Amino acid sequence: MTASPSTTVYLHQSLLQLRNQPQSLLTNELWEELRELGLFEMPPRISPLKDAIQHVVSKTDKTCRLEVKYINAVKGKATQKKKRPWKQPEVQAVERHMNRFITACTVPAKSDCERCLRAEPEALKNRDWQNLKFYVYDRITAYKKKL
Repeated sequence: MTASPSTTVYLHQSLLQLRNQPQSLLTNELWEELRELGLFEMPPRISPLKDAIQHVVSKTDKTCRLEVKYINAVKGKATQKKKRPWKQPEVQAVERHMNRFITACTVPAKSDCERCLRAEPEALKNRDWQNLKFYVYDRITAYKKKL
């Protein structure tokens, strides 16, 4: 008999919660039964103090095992992309395909922006659909101020 996917997910979540409980909260019999069933492939968690003592005694550096991919110099600050001014051929390409959105004061959808990118691949090769959408949005704002 196989369990339904939702039952399997529920059981998996329950077992994860059980595994994260300290061993002292589970009876020894239940703990051993769960281990014999192979539900505890990971060893139980050890306290941070015991972990630190183990590394001091074994004279190993924990940081040598860490793989750091990206460290932000200013914590909590997102890195910003540099603004690139729109060149004349890019502006002309966007105006050819998106002028109706600007005059109608409606922001184009993603599909509309992608259609423009496909129609003008050479002129807009350094832009993505979000760049186009923000450009048209800014043009609409300027257009409304003129009115």
